[in-house]
Amino acid sequence: QLSMATAARARAATVGAALRRAIEYEQTSPLCVDPLARLLVDALASQEERRTLSESVQDPQSSLASVCAFTRLTDRWLEAPIWPPARTTRRQVVMLGSGLDARPYRLGISRATTLYEVDFDEKLLHEKHSVLKAAAQKPRCNIRVVGADPSSAESYSDALKANGFDPSLPTRWVFERVLDDFSAAQLATHFTMANALGGAAGSGVAAHVSERANDAS
Repeated sequence: QLSMATAARARAATVGAALRRAIEYEQTSPLCVDPLARLLVDALASQEERRTLSESVQDPQSSLASVCAFTRLTDRWLEAPIWPPARTTRRQVVMLGSGLDARPYRLGISRATTLYEVDFDEKLLHEKHSVLKAAAQKPRCNIRVVGADPSSAESYSDALKANGFDPSLPTRWVFERVLDDFSAAQLATHFTMANALGGAAGSGVAAHVSERANDAS
């Protein structure tokens, strides 16, 4: 169970990242393309949240400034073929701290892929999918919502197993801003867990880590 302060910070990061992608998409030459971000922010973030975060997400010194670059690079990686080629067409993607991300709806991910959305706010994940369904959006792969603390390797590993995660399949792990405040030792724990739990041939990790966390390592 997260403390109220931690939950509030996580909520602000979730909404802020989605708002940053929404604003970027509305630019003439956007760095990343997320046509569903604005829909989700308007539906699920309060007016006060949008007002409070609107200035900070556009600040080049903000911790959210790198969100769009990470989104673009990760989008390309998730759509790229597995290497080395696997014998099975089945794939897995684990998104830790998925929040208001809508990659299952906007990327060309194979129907043979199961995408696990992991976040502490399971209710928000279900609300997100309800909003997208009401907007006639359809997922392009199988989705499993997993309610677990994405900052706790023990918590999400147990939850993934309980939701059908298969360690024998090629798995791509995406750490969405859940590692920023971690020490080098804590970072190593998460990468070790990803390798042990889903390290079949063709697996990999994309992690959004702040400069402070990177300096610590």
